[in-house]
Order: sequence, then structure tokens, then C-alpha cells
Amino acid sequence: MLLSKSDFKIAQSCPTKLYYSKCGYPSVKDGDDYLALLAEGGFMVEKIAKLLYPEGRDIDHHVEPRKAANATLKALEARTITLFDGTLISGGKLTQVDILQKTGNEFHLIEVKATSYDSNENAAAVAQGRADWGVAIHGVAALYELGFAPIGPEHYDFLVQEDRLVRAPVQAFVAALKDPTVRERIRGLGMEPAE
Repeated sequence: MLLSKSDFKIAQSCPTKLYYSKCGYPSVKDGDDYLALLAEGGFMVEKIAKLLYPEGRDIDHHVEPRKAANATLKALEARTITLFDGTLISGGKLTQVDILQKTGNEFHLIEVKATSYDSNENAAAVAQGRADWGVAIHGVAALYELGFAPIGPEHYDFLVQEDRLVRAPVQAFVAALKDPTVRERIRGLGMEPAE
């Protein structure tokens, strides 16, 4: 049995949960529309991150993990390559790297993170009749099947700690957001990049 980082986190909270998860039992999180909405936001951020590496190649991680790991190792035989969702296995532990770059003998593992503003509380108050109106993003209003009148365009900001602004990946990300080609690709995803 292979253990992923998610499996490890489940086991830390309760080893029995890991057992039931690995046996395929349903979870209370299955079918949770709000978690699905957050996951969708994560997929959008991941898609934008991939746009920064147009030379990147996807590794199919929806196949059996050992098959995905073999495909990753085969791709890493190249001197220079960028992989999306590369799968690595070592000592019974499995990880999928969001973006894996190799140049010669140097590797960069890039994990893509997304966080979302929680406007769920306002939407819940309106849906339960505790408030006549509230401020929320469109996706949460739709989740609660509420009417929505936009106050203005929705904004998504990328935050970074000041001391990390000098790091090459952060500088590359900021530069990419200014690149006309990347901006056009972002528009293609249905978003309008800030000026």
C-alpha cells in the first residue's frame, strides 16, 4: 500500500480514518458542494500556474500510481524537462509534484497552492433567513441558489511574503502576469487580468 501526503495527514488525526479511506469507504466530505467549490478554485489556480511553463508536459496521474511513477522516471531521462503532476514513489510513500522542473542534475519541485475567501457565512445567513442580503462571491451565491447582483468585478489577488519577492520563482510569476501571451491565456480562461 502506498501512502500519500493526504494519507499521512488523515493518519495523524485518526489511524482508523486512514484504514477506512484506503478500503474505499465513503467519507462525510464526499458530495460536499462547498469543498467541491474550493477544489474548483484550486484547479483554476493550478491551470494559471501551468500557463507559466508552456513547455510543460502532463503526466497522467489518474492511472495506477506505479504506472504514473514509471512515466515520470522515463520523462526525467531527458536533460531538461518540465512535468506537471509528476509521480514519485520511494519506500512505500507516494507524492505527486504539481510542477517538477529538471535542468541537468538540478531539480525544482513547485507546489501550487490556492486559498479562497470564505463568503460562505454571509450566504448561509441569507439562505437561512437570518439576513436579507450579504456580500459574497458569485460561486458561493450559486452554491446556495441565491440571487446575485455584482457590486463590481470579482478580484483574485496573489499574496506573497515580502522577503520572498526576491526569489526567482516569485519574480518569474510576477513577470508572467505582465506577459501579453500569458494575459491572453488568462482571458481565455474567462478571467480578466488586472492592469
